[in-house]
Amino acid sequence: MKSKIVVFLVLAFVCLAKNKTFSNNYKLTYLKIPAVDITFSAVDTVKIGEKKALKFVGKAKTSGFFNYVFQLQNTYETFIDLETQRPLKFTKNCVQTNINQNLTIIYDWQKNTAKYSFSFGKTVEKQIPTDVIDFMTMILQIQNAKLSPNDSLNFNLDVEGIFWHATAFAKPLQKILLNNQTWETTPISIKFRQFVRGETREHKTDVVSNRVATNNVNLTLWVTKEKNQKIVKIIYELSPFDVNIVLVD
Repeated sequence: MKSKIVVFLVLAFVCLAKNKTFSNNYKLTYLKIPAVDITFSAVDTVKIGEKKALKFVGKAKTSGFFNYVFQLQNTYETFIDLETQRPLKFTKNCVQTNINQNLTIIYDWQKNTAKYSFSFGKTVEKQIPTDVIDFMTMILQIQNAKLSPNDSLNFNLDVEGIFWHATAFAKPLQKILLNNQTWETTPISIKFRQFVRGETREHKTDVVSNRVATNNVNLTLWVTKEKNQKIVKIIYELSPFDVNIVLVD
């Protein structure tokens, strides 16, 4: 179950839109059973120091039957520089059956460093690649690129200090029927590969950070072709029992 419900955060990444405020609700299902309620919202006029940033918030909470299996009530926030489209700050507050944890990441692009501060008292500052970004920033750039079929983009990702390569590949247009409405979408497949194969963390962390970027998995996002692009469907293939997330409003 842990390896399934965590992918809600990936859906949050594809909801980003530059200079726009919004709020959307989604439902994650596992084994055809509703498991997690998800809400995403964005505000584009937040100040981080002297910079204007997009503040994006993702919240998820297990519901119904799954509350008896695995409880999760997590909040994630990212702040993206509206001018450079690079992350400035990331925070998380995770309350799960297996872990309670807070984290703040501060990016210093003058020094190319990131400072990771955990609630259990561990703080690490390290050099980062000059082109590294986080998940939310990656998807913002994918959306702004408005990929056509067979286009691809490559990224370097920071997942709490573990670095990954990601390749986003656009597939042929596909119509999706959802909530009695037909959407014309571009399916975008994302594959991940670790910088240092087999690298792991010394500390325990939440399942999102452990599972979203994983070798040998396939993550597919269906992004609408309408002017205000948004995700209407996502499938995360990790086992015979795939995770499905769909728009509900």
